[in-house]
Amino acid sequence: KEKGGRPKGSGIYLSDDGKAERRHLVRTRARLLRLVLATDDMERIRMLVARIEPIQAQIIVIGGPLNDNLMHRDPQLRDAIGAKLREASKHGG
Repeated sequence: KEKGGRPKGSGIYLSDDGKAERRHLVRTRARLLRLVLATDDMERIRMLVARIEPIQAQIIVIGGPLNDNLMHRDPQLRDAIGAKLREASKHGG
């Protein structure tokens, strides 16, 4: 049986180390976003955002910005996270 998944040579053009580092950062960012979704404490959300921002910057440096269309996240959850982040930025500047 032929192996499934993305065809060889068609992904993001990074070294194996670069791919591993980017995957680690993307998964860390996803974990932090899940924590944002799970809390209503604005102070905690601001603290989590302070941790997410440098990770987001590192992801972009390694391989460019993330494609929202490829994220395995329900669009409603994405909207809920965005609303919480906007609310936290309004309350804490």
